[in-house]
Amino acid sequence: MSDTEAIPNPEPPAAPPPELEPNGRGEDAFADAPMPAAEAPPAAADAPSTAAEAEEQASETARIQRLADIWGTLPVLSRQNLRTFAVVQEEFLREWMMRETDDTLCIMDDGVVITAYPDSPQVEAACTLLSMHSKTPVVRPAMLEVVRSARRLAVGEEQQIGDSLVQVEDRTETDVSRMLTSILDTAISRNVSDIHFEMRGDRSIIRFRVDGQLVVHDQITARETMALGNFMFNSEAKRGTLQFITYQPLHGSMDAEVRGQKVAIRLSTAPDIRGVDIFMRIWRPDAAALKLDDLGYTPLHIDMVQEAISHPYGAIVISGPTGSGKSTTLTAVLEVVDPSLKVVSLEEPVERMLPNVTHVAISAIAEHGGWENLRSGLNRWDSNINMLGEIKDRETAKAIVDLTTSGKLTMTTLHASNALAIPARMEDLGVGHTMLYDPNFLVMLMNQRLLPRLCTECRVPYAQAEDLDPLTRQRYDEAFGDRADQVYVRGPGCAACAGSGISGRLLAAEIVMMDNAARHFIREYDSMGWRKHLEEQGWRPIMDHALQHMYSGIADPRAIERTAGRLGTDDAGNFDYAARERLFEQVAAP
Repeated sequence: MSDTEAIPNPEPPAAPPPELEPNGRGEDAFADAPMPAAEAPPAAADAPSTAAEAEEQASETARIQRLADIWGTLPVLSRQNLRTFAVVQEEFLREWMMRETDDTLCIMDDGVVITAYPDSPQVEAACTLLSMHSKTPVVRPAMLEVVRSARRLAVGEEQQIGDSLVQVEDRTETDVSRMLTSILDTAISRNVSDIHFEMRGDRSIIRFRVDGQLVVHDQITARETMALGNFMFNSEAKRGTLQFITYQPLHGSMDAEVRGQKVAIRLSTAPDIRGVDIFMRIWRPDAAALKLDDLGYTPLHIDMVQEAISHPYGAIVISGPTGSGKSTTLTAVLEVVDPSLKVVSLEEPVERMLPNVTHVAISAIAEHGGWENLRSGLNRWDSNINMLGEIKDRETAKAIVDLTTSGKLTMTTLHASNALAIPARMEDLGVGHTMLYDPNFLVMLMNQRLLPRLCTECRVPYAQAEDLDPLTRQRYDEAFGDRADQVYVRGPGCAACAGSGISGRLLAAEIVMMDNAARHFIREYDSMGWRKHLEEQGWRPIMDHALQHMYSGIADPRAIERTAGRLGTDDAGNFDYAARERLFEQVAAP
């Protein structure tokens, strides 16, 4: 049957077959081939609110599916089922479409005609016109809401990027709340740590970070993104910026309840010249607390942590990039603290509530006198251990000095590339150099990163990997030596890992205990000498921990290089130009 041949409009079945129900997967929205119908979820904004609406939508979904089967094509059940969500650009075709067709049809930029009624005369007319303009028409049955959304793009109704909710969105606050709840519900069910809304012009991509990997979840319109931003910042945010705008970075936090779970969300935005990005970091305060060995710390690591928290005063600093689990580790450390001790935690938002900890919101401190008031307040609170969520500026750097020099043990986090870089980073943020080697200040330095854990069902032996370039393989061969048979790489994906090749994350860490030698090297600004001394003492850097995972067959060497450093090299050593040239010659040799 040709794409333009008309067919009778079949009667919808009484109820859709179970295999046609969407399952919420949307990672392949940009793949060359559209997602199979059985895996295509409805747009988040179109989620039914009542049982009657759900039944009606299910019936309509089944009708579109059946039409697609008859026409021998794939249905359009949501925006993400389209390779592109751009309406036809040619002015003549666009004007003809808006003049001669109704809201049941829309011509897309790639020649696809999406329509709720593919047997209508206007579909045949559209296909004829496209053929006359040297385009190959493809008709795809589509949900009516998707068609209408596309047509709104054509008249510019979904290009209002910087306006307020009242101007750009005709949905009620309840509709927007329902859309957000739907997105969060899917995110919670898939154990998502972050949600990214990336608005570019008239559309937005929603991406989920799952096990450290970003995957596409759905597409929504710019208007829907603006509505969500207004709702979250203007209505739901408890702390931080309380007015949503797109031209400057914002921050805030909010609480929600999804699937009966309390969820804490940290909000932030980044202005883009084409729109805006909205980031949501998700925590579950009521989730079961993790222990250090659950996180992946070795028995030796845990022994050093227990020794450090037995100190009556000083600072324990955990470093790592964003998303490396630093706050989770802090919480796990608090779990091993003697419950008879008084612990005060200063953070925003609170990641997990602990029964023996007093949680104080940092924003509340800023609103009521700042850190100067806090210093006297902490003395009155009679705490033994203080926790400051993150050192991120000069004010918080001064606060950590104040907290530590008050004679109490303090724990905090910091963004630094490795454990030995922590003192220099603290100095950059305003901590005096002499304070850094004061025997009463630093107690322990930690650095951690997270590696993707290979799915053991579909992982591929290193020797069988087909996607390694010759130079990388030659370098790996030299690095692995006779242990190459212990190494695996990421596989193609399977049912066990939902097609990702990844099953969770692994922690790699390094810990440095402060002693007189460490303080000497800090005083002399001699980080290279410090590293050499530590290695002579049997210290295990983060790369050693990562290599343990690799030789256990659960970490891809390429992921280790992206996360912990280059294999077969010494960060503190010299670049061997001659060895690199020999490697190129070996690879190029016939």
